[in-house]
Amino acid sequence: MSDVAQQRPASRLALIGEANFRRLWFIGGLGEAVRWLEVVAISIYVFEATQSALIVTLVNFCRGFSLLLVSPAIGSLAGRVDRRFLLAISAAGPLATTAVVGALALTGPVAIWILAIVSAANGLAYSTEVPVRRNMVGEAAGLDRIATGMGLDGITRQATRIAGPAMGGILLREAGLDGALLFAAAVYVICTWLALRVRMSAGATKAAEQESLFTTIVEGFRYARSQPALVGTLAVSLTAQMFFFCYISLIPAIGRTTLALDPLEIGLLTSAEGLGALLGALAVALWAKPTHFRGIYLIGTAAFGCGILAFSNAPTFAVALTALFLGGLGLGGFSTMQATLPFVNAKPEMRARMMGMIGVLFGFGPFGVIHAGLMADWLGAGPAVTVVAIEGLVLLTLAALWWRRAVPT
Repeated sequence: MSDVAQQRPASRLALIGEANFRRLWFIGGLGEAVRWLEVVAISIYVFEATQSALIVTLVNFCRGFSLLLVSPAIGSLAGRVDRRFLLAISAAGPLATTAVVGALALTGPVAIWILAIVSAANGLAYSTEVPVRRNMVGEAAGLDRIATGMGLDGITRQATRIAGPAMGGILLREAGLDGALLFAAAVYVICTWLALRVRMSAGATKAAEQESLFTTIVEGFRYARSQPALVGTLAVSLTAQMFFFCYISLIPAIGRTTLALDPLEIGLLTSAEGLGALLGALAVALWAKPTHFRGIYLIGTAAFGCGILAFSNAPTFAVALTALFLGGLGLGGFSTMQATLPFVNAKPEMRARMMGMIGVLFGFGPFGVIHAGLMADWLGAGPAVTVVAIEGLVLLTLAALWWRRAVPT
């Protein structure tokens, strides 16, 4: 495909017609939807049961901390085994846990510690998202269509994030925790089936090197440290994971105590961010050029942080929705470039490991959640999010200045 044709939106969208890309695309969208459904439903359920923002953040900590433990290994393992198998396991695992706990919820209230275990188990499954599924999306698209592929992937993931939180609120209100989790299990059945139908070439699923798993993990860290562009990408991602995404676990507390919202309205708040992110990802998919990648990443991250800051001080439901929508526009650019930049800047044989590094940074998110939760118990949920967002924006500025000096445009 010529460069000229590739710049046309219609030509870019033709990627959807390729069956392999389409299956990976659907898996990402459906998986993201039910993950958000689970997070919202479980967070609201835990807050209603305990009236403690800290306990809500601890349950979410369990979901994210497992990413930190296994993501480096997943990134290295992805180059050695059939990634279709890893993809299927990442759907089949949550299918089992949500089905079991959903059935348990039919018999009565579910203990908080059980929900913490489910969150941790499903977090382990999510560790394959970046080094396995999104890396496969990049390979299916190819370097000449990488922004389009990642942008389209982001569109679906963000679109289903709109539906996921809203459905979590609706199902929890109308069908209880059991209905929400059993619905999630049914969606995971579809994801598992699609994963088994993905076809990748043998060269794309087997690594040529035969070093030990530990050696490949260490080499991945060394390679990342030697590349300033990758260091900058990882620094911005770490800042966002620790200081921006942590606000999500406090949405139920802000919605209940500050804005007096019901579960459906709380779900809609998260959906507003998802709608903005969808439109942001669509813009990247249709118009982004390689020379814009770093700027999209930095500006998008800053806009996301500013949206969270505005949300934490919103006096009404309408203002809160608007703030999260605008922040979501930035999130669309951040989330698309978060996977695009490591894919573009790393050598082909190191891509899975660099994508695994992004997964490692997801694992640092729970520390930000704990930080925000402790501050919420001290200051209240709204002021806590304000402080954390300001901390993140300061660190983002420092990371951007270092990156610009280390890798001039």
